Amino acid sequence: AAALAELMRTEEARALCSLAESNAANQEAIAAAGGVPLLISHLGGQRSEALQRNAASALWAVGAAPSNQRLIAQRGGIPPLAKMLVEGGDATREMAAGALHSLSALQSNRALIADAGGIQALVALFEVGTAAAKAEAAGALAKLVVGSTVNQSAVAHALVGLLSGRSIFHALFRATQQHAGIGCSTPPVSGRGA
Repeated sequence: AAALAELMRTEEARALCSLAESNAANQEAIAAAGGVPLLISHLGGQRSEALQRNAASALWAVGAAPSNQRLIAQRGGIPPLAKMLVEGGDATREMAAGALHSLSALQSNRALIADAGGIQALVALFEVGTAAAKAEAAGALAKLVVGSTVNQSAVAHALVGLLSGRSIFHALFRATQQHAGIGCSTPPVSGRGA
């Protein structure tokens, strides 16, 4: 019964992603119906990788609307998305990076992403991420540095560390394992986070 319920939630998140994809009216309707906190509740914890991936993908799609970018941050969606960059599988990391790329368009979210460890985790994707995850990470990092000398310095420091051969991902992964516990399964239309 629990496995069936998890499967149903996974398919519901996938459906929300499909509805929100490139459809501003549906993005707003999903948020108005309480979809954002519901999707955030499916990130992390003991949730299946598929459910987390689909919830992150749906948040990426819903987060195309600026009002929803603010709502996702206010409801606590940024920290679990940043954590998924380290703890998720390849496809899950892609969805989380895409969602953070979308959320980074809103200036007030940039410090929240940095505070959640997002800069280091996004840079770590250059080491271990898929091509799509790397592209989303690059887009997010490019937005995170706009108007923030603190973020500029953090991104530069992380990139220099990566270029000098220090494994950022493995250090982050070990740190999360010490503190522990991740679709639309396909990436949404590319460029949405731009």
